[in-house]
Amino acid sequence: MAPGDRDLVERLRRGDHEAFEALYRRHKDRLYRHALVQSGGRPSIAEEVVQDVFLSLFEGRISPDRNVGGYLLAAARNRALNAVTRRESHAGLDIEGAAQLVAKCTDPEGKLHRVHEARVLADALLDLGPEQREVVLLRTFEGLTWKQVAELTATSVPTASSRYRAALERLRTTCRSLSHA
Repeated sequence: MAPGDRDLVERLRRGDHEAFEALYRRHKDRLYRHALVQSGGRPSIAEEVVQDVFLSLFEGRISPDRNVGGYLLAAARNRALNAVTRRESHAGLDIEGAAQLVAKCTDPEGKLHRVHEARVLADALLDLGPEQREVVLLRTFEGLTWKQVAELTATSVPTASSRYRAALERLRTTCRSLSHA
């Protein structure tokens, strides 16, 4: 049985670099996806955020008593939003970032269709406000419970749920109009 996050953090604090590697392998993809969406699909920002979050973990800025996964997601969220604000970059989503949001295809026709779907979804996500985009990411892409979503967004469960429902309605409307454009 694989050791839990708390055990790995404790081992990391004692200098066990294999524990760090295990934490990195376990959480890197999830953090990258989260940072990618929070940054508006900018891979360079997402990569920088993941590196920064894991550096803080490596430097021991987390207690083993905390929810490690929750801490890492919250840290990625905050760093991505700060990076976007710092850069004041509100340009459109690049196609590479959008394509990463959708599963890869092997056939060229399927790949083109997936890239188009990714672009439509990415554009629709960018049309959402940051609060709605965040609850969609946490609930749908990360599969967190309503309680976890509420904790990470510093809201109540009903508020998080309300934002999610409103976001889904906007996504449906936006995706319909973008797919017919």
